[in-house]
Amino acid sequence: MSFQFLILISVFYAFIGVRLLRDVWRQRSTVFDDNVTMPERMQLQQAAFFAFIPVTVALHELGHAIAVWAFGGEVIDFGFYFFAGFVSYAEPFTTLQHLVVAAAGTIVNIIIGFVILGFVLLKRPPLGPAWNELLITGAVLQGANALIFYPLLDFATGMNGDWRQMYDAENGAWRLAVFAVQFGILGGAYVLNRRRSFRLRLGRLTGYPNGVERGLLGSIGNSARRPAGGRASVAAPAPTRRLTLVEERLVSVAERVKAGWPGTVHHNLRSTPSASEMLMIWSDGVTGVVRIAALRALPDGSGELWGLLFSGDEQNVPIRRSRVHRWDALPDDDDLTMQLRVGMERIARWPLPADASQISG
Repeated sequence: MSFQFLILISVFYAFIGVRLLRDVWRQRSTVFDDNVTMPERMQLQQAAFFAFIPVTVALHELGHAIAVWAFGGEVIDFGFYFFAGFVSYAEPFTTLQHLVVAAAGTIVNIIIGFVILGFVLLKRPPLGPAWNELLITGAVLQGANALIFYPLLDFATGMNGDWRQMYDAENGAWRLAVFAVQFGILGGAYVLNRRRSFRLRLGRLTGYPNGVERGLLGSIGNSARRPAGGRASVAAPAPTRRLTLVEERLVSVAERVKAGWPGTVHHNLRSTPSASEMLMIWSDGVTGVVRIAALRALPDGSGELWGLLFSGDEQNVPIRRSRVHRWDALPDDDDLTMQLRVGMERIARWPLPADASQISG
């Protein structure tokens, strides 16, 4: 693969990126609100790739140039093609100076990654979930590009880039230092990403419901089978028949939301010819008010979320019943989990009507 071919690919990627970033900008009022849907999350992750990689490639090449100037060399050519670049320089340099110049671009990428992740994790109050998703994804992508994909591309194509120069036999023992830094950072990132507390924190910062874990690379897990704060839980009765795929989805979503709910919540699956329905039932424990979120999957593939409010002394007739959300088609499990959680939080804020006989349709 020639460098000229990489330039063509880079320009093509830049064209795609401009269109995607334009769409994100036009939809910024909804994309960057506090409720990040899964389609918006995917859009943010794509935007992070097209926005961060060109900027960090430019800074990467600038790092090479600064190292050349610091050693008294002369930059004789500089190329930037959004997703690829180069610096040509005149010297003579020592072997160690050659290695430092080759490593300077990657050092810039490592610093950028640490600064962005530190900013997101330490900022008080934190940024909005959409901004955190964009920044975390961008930091991780540019770091992975510098430490994984670029080395693989360099050795696979023989283009004599930074990593072939850093691992050149003439560098002797310094190659071991390069190896230790590269795999030390990658190993540290792996260990950190395995820590549940860290994944839970990333999940909260990027707008997932409590109990949902987000990995550095965007992978999603949940703590449904891990006791949360020692709270008692009541499992739904074991079904006497095999669940349908839709019912399995409802059970999975309910368990994920239940695991992160800040109190005791019961869930109960009901199935009728007209709908499969998951009931999320909880009480505030003070007034005795019972609140229910009814997630319904209809036969035509659409879905609804209803809220019901019962007074403590009369639980046969709801004192409020309102539809909270409707989907023309049920979203994927991650999006459905978030929207069920948001819907339950909305139902939890419903006030108890002054007239207990009042019923809302």
